[in-house]
Amino acid sequence: MNIQLNLARKWRSKRFDDVVGQELVIRLIKNSLYRNLVFPVYLLSGPKGSGKTTTARLFASALNCNELSNFEKKPQEVSLPCNQCNSCISMSKFAHPDFIEIDAASNTGVENIRQIIETASFMPVLGKKKIYLIDEAHMLSKAAFNAFLKILEEPPTGTVFMLATTDVNKIISTVQSRCFQLFFSIIQDQDIVNHLSFICTEENISFDIEALNLIANQSQGSLRDAINLLEKVRLNSEKVDKESILETLGFLNENNLFEILNTVLNKNIVELINLFNKINLKNYNVIIIWKQFIELVHQLFLIKNQIDTSIKLNKNIDLIINKISIKILLDMLEIAHSYEFKLSKTTLPYLNLELMFINLAQKINLDKNNNLDKEKFTQVININNNTDNKLDINQDKWKKVLVEIDSLKDPLLNSIFQQAELDLSNYLNKELILLFSKDFVFFKDILEETKKTWITIFNKNFGIDVSIKFNFNKIINNTSITLNNKNNNQNEEIAEKKSIYPKKETILIKNSIINNKKEYKTKSLDISNQSKWPRANTILKIFPGKIYLEENTSL
Repeated sequence: MNIQLNLARKWRSKRFDDVVGQELVIRLIKNSLYRNLVFPVYLLSGPKGSGKTTTARLFASALNCNELSNFEKKPQEVSLPCNQCNSCISMSKFAHPDFIEIDAASNTGVENIRQIIETASFMPVLGKKKIYLIDEAHMLSKAAFNAFLKILEEPPTGTVFMLATTDVNKIISTVQSRCFQLFFSIIQDQDIVNHLSFICTEENISFDIEALNLIANQSQGSLRDAINLLEKVRLNSEKVDKESILETLGFLNENNLFEILNTVLNKNIVELINLFNKINLKNYNVIIIWKQFIELVHQLFLIKNQIDTSIKLNKNIDLIINKISIKILLDMLEIAHSYEFKLSKTTLPYLNLELMFINLAQKINLDKNNNLDKEKFTQVININNNTDNKLDINQDKWKKVLVEIDSLKDPLLNSIFQQAELDLSNYLNKELILLFSKDFVFFKDILEETKKTWITIFNKNFGIDVSIKFNFNKIINNTSITLNNKNNNQNEEIAEKKSIYPKKETILIKNSIINNKKEYKTKSLDISNQSKWPRANTILKIFPGKIYLEENTSL
């Protein structure tokens, strides 16, 4: 009785040209064969299902293939291995005397390596080369690797070693340095879909392209996993379609998933629990549901940021996207990811999954007024005149405001605004908030008195109907107030505050800064007349001390 092979074995690549998604590796091997430059040791590394073992077997077949000499002459006309000569037929039957394949996961000890060392010196029987393929090489013990070093460095003539591994980092560096390394990448989804489509056509399997795309997505770059999943679905259903795949994998229905998310956003715990009972989560794979939820929230995040426009908007996504913000999506992703270990290790996975959704409903902060075109995010713009970064439109407006206030020739007013930060969190409501440190509350009266002077500048740049509010709760560690004098092209420091209320500060009005290490000829300025010196007296209320004027300087 003939036993029919499963699809993964039946459709294993039989020639180099059949290998899927590893063009660079195949090109390196074929060029090596064409130029007759064969290395004694090869290290094939990459993720599971990427074709490492298959490629190693094809390489071994090609090394002993009778058509190799013709390939060296006409590489574009001859395909390797030929699968017709005695050597290739023996390889296909796993009966080649010169090809020894060892599973390092089962033969990890140093004694197994010593047996290889003893037999490696024997001449090949059927072909020109004797090939050893050590699969899952990273499972070898450290002692085995050390015993292997000498023969890898100076292998017998006519012997080729091939080491295949999914974890190249576990191969000790001294072994890696002795190998010609071939890196296998994950196989792209489109390559997997094309290969699955070919298999379905050859096997007369009815399929939908959408279903094959779903299989490719779930296989995560492993062609073997994709073929095995295709076969599982084929045995479960007459047609390979999206519904049959979801049923086979234990996926939650898409409408049910959206219903759960919508209930979470509504923060209705009772309705959420009733929904779990209605769906009966125990009929589904908990890890799969968790992954589905993560992917759904990630898709919403992309749509919200208008990053991936290829995602199809359906009515369910359209309803949810209008009432959810980016911050909520990020919070949901963070909370959901924190349950990954719990769900994989717990003995009560379904209970933990329910707790995850309940936790999400309790912790997220949903603003029901948020929509796609109107989201309330606090944007605080800290302007630094020396920055080289590109500024957005609102920052440019704020810069223009500062420039125009400077042109008013009012040094104190200009210095106050230089210390402000602009909060645009309520800009959609035509309101701007200027943030100051707590100490600047003493300048509030000055800002109100001069409002008619500077409000026109804001109206000119931000709109005639914009309103300005002050917030004096901003914390600033080091605050300095600077007077700008364009006529002298100098920035003159009035005060530098190292604590909230310093015991004594020296304040200069013009040209010079008192330095403890140098002496300047100055004279005290009498500002007892508050009507004549209102602003100077206001400054002294905040920064106690005296005002000095450099000699030979007139006001």
